[in-house]
Amino acid sequence: AFTRPEYSELHATVPADENGRNDTDKLGFFTVHISSGGHTVELVRAGRPTGAPPRCAVGVWLDGPWARRVDLPAGDLDPFQRRIVRDDSVLLALWDLGIEQVRIPLADLELPCHLERVAALAARGMRFVVCSAGVPGQAHQHCIAHNRDLVSLWEIVAPADRLDEAASAAGASPVPVAISTMNM
Repeated sequence: AFTRPEYSELHATVPADENGRNDTDKLGFFTVHISSGGHTVELVRAGRPTGAPPRCAVGVWLDGPWARRVDLPAGDLDPFQRRIVRDDSVLLALWDLGIEQVRIPLADLELPCHLERVAALAARGMRFVVCSAGVPGQAHQHCIAHNRDLVSLWEIVAPADRLDEAASAAGASPVPVAISTMNM
């Protein structure tokens, strides 16, 4: 397997040998497991141990562009058509480390392309902590209720003098709530 040359455009660094074609960290193949209930796809990366990595108890905050789509230029293998691809390098790094819990802004659930990724990743076992700032309003509560199957925890970050108000507003939440204090 090799990396398509134009896929080196996903990264902000200079591509490896042959315009990224031999970027060994991205080489591998897919195994498709087919059963009567459907199918699953397993990425087997070259030079990496097979099987699931040990589970990591640490969670991370995905505050950068974790679900972005990139419009690649027309390239060597298809000079007449651009490709719109997703940069899953952050997710691959998390899976390599065995990290299954991530923190994202609640606003990510309001973006269709992000919500689609959250749903797909939650189905694969990733747990999402969503965070919001201030006393939650009706829109926040509705978003949490609508996506309760995708959210493992709702973190509300509120000013110290409004913690009771934040707790009251989240009182009917269908998911566990953690309230944090922000200094203003």
